[in-house]
Amino acid sequence: MIITDQEGRTVEFFIDNYRYKNIATEDFSPLEDASMEEKEVNAYIHKGFLVMPHADGTFYGITWRDYKANGESLTGLTPEIYKGRDSFWIECRFVKVYAANNVPYANTTTSINVDIPL
Repeated sequence: MIITDQEGRTVEFFIDNYRYKNIATEDFSPLEDASMEEKEVNAYIHKGFLVMPHADGTFYGITWRDYKANGESLTGLTPEIYKGRDSFWIECRFVKVYAANNVPYANTTTSINVDIPL
């Protein structure tokens, strides 16, 4: 599959576990998602996951890189804000995305697609 990033560049992209997540009222992190099987959690955390917002807006997230540098722990990490465009993948791997109503990390984005890069 070929995708176009926010800068208009096209790249080959293979996906493994595409899914929709509503983040209006709940954070998304495979480490904290009881509905995911251990195999899925491990796959999402091993490489981090990509995010594609369903609308233009902002969201807060913890990157895979920061998670790894912090000894594979979310404890003590401060989320950063990201600006996304509707239907464009963010070129960054995440381990957690915060809910739209999560104070003080409130988002304007309420739903996302997530996927594992191969």
